[in-house]
Amino acid sequence: MKKVYFAHPINTYGTPLEVELLALVKEKWPHHEVVNPSDQVHIDKVAELKKDDPKANVMPYFEALTASCDELVALPFADNMWGAGVWAEAEKMLAKGGWVWVIHPDSRKVTYVPKLLPELKLSVDETRARIRNPDGTSKPYA
Repeated sequence: MKKVYFAHPINTYGTPLEVELLALVKEKWPHHEVVNPSDQVHIDKVAELKKDDPKANVMPYFEALTASCDELVALPFADNMWGAGVWAEAEKMLAKGGWVWVIHPDSRKVTYVPKLLPELKLSVDETRARIRNPDGTSKPYA
């Protein structure tokens, strides 16, 4: 079975928005397994990777997970800027010759992305500022 990876900001994990968008992804890719990085198996793997070093870089795990898929559908932030992790995952998919799609935050329309536009990429620090408060709690998706 083919797989589609659902790349989306961490602050949408476990939210009603994520549930809505997962339903949209499943509707658009009915014959694909949806790989969701917020599934418990991946949360557990991240916890294991960070067990000895809470600041460990876990992006290689997600990039490998992305590489195991055939397509990727990404959710940028509400202003259409792409978080650093979502960007890296999409870049990995394009590099392997897979297809990348974007869910437009305002309309929920899904369109094909032939190439990533560098002006839409946020840095790691810019991404963190959008997903976490200074005390480490999650910010609402915006």
